[in-house]
Amino acid sequence: MHNKLHEVLSRVDRPGDVQLSGDRALTMPGLVVSGLGEVALPLQKSQAQPLVRLCRRAPYGKGTQTLVDTNSQARLGA
Repeated sequence: MHNKLHEVLSRVDRPGDVQLSGDRALTMPGLVVSGLGEVALPLQKSQAQPLVRLCRRAPYGKGTQTLVDTNSQARLGA
């Protein structure tokens, strides 16, 4: 049905309003984190802290140096 709807709407040659009704299964965006599983978006409070615990600071380059921002701990809510 989705393909048929897309096919029909693609033939519309001018702007207009579209209204649909009915039930469709909720499709998650497919964000899966190892050790946590599928992550809901918007991020749920119940997944926020476990996600933070799985994170690590990413190094970045500054000239010839590779640095890690150790001051970011406060921004992570820890």
